[in-house]
Amino acid sequence: MEGSWNSVSIILLSLSFLVFNSTFLGAYGLTLLNLSHSNFSGKIPVELLQLTKLVSLDLSSNSLSAEKSFLDNLFRNLTTLKELSLGSVDISSEIPENITNLSYLKSLYLDDCNLIGGFPSRVLLIPTIKSLSLSGNNKMEGPLPKFHGNNSLEVLDLSSTSFSVSVVSMDSQRISLQARSVC
Repeated sequence: MEGSWNSVSIILLSLSFLVFNSTFLGAYGLTLLNLSHSNFSGKIPVELLQLTKLVSLDLSSNSLSAEKSFLDNLFRNLTTLKELSLGSVDISSEIPENITNLSYLKSLYLDDCNLIGGFPSRVLLIPTIKSLSLSGNNKMEGPLPKFHGNNSLEVLDLSSTSFSVSVVSMDSQRISLQARSVC
């Protein structure tokens, strides 16, 4: 059993009084970190951005906030992400242009993050993106970009945002987009 985790059952994992140590977590090649609904509060530790092997990161439904440069740094450092969920994290910034660094990204959930600015059209350049949710960011506004037929986007949730959309232009481009709600 020494060195093998295959037959280990974790019955209780306590993270009480956790001091985030990315060196410790990164040493094990951590690829999935789900801390959603964990009652965490405060600023997201910048050490999290050192977990460069992460494929999935979920910090949603906590009372967390982020520095203005957080998304820019995240998109620069965590380039192997396939899934990113930051729902209800107070980000209060625009989505930076370097989102295209996440070339493996399949799903992006930034619901209720107090995002501002226009639609992050560069996200449509990510060839693997299938699901994008920006719902609840009522300070995001402006026209939606043209959706090109070669994009893999299947689900787009823009509910409770201030984007303007022309349904005619979306239909004429023949994309298979299932927008749950565009308001």
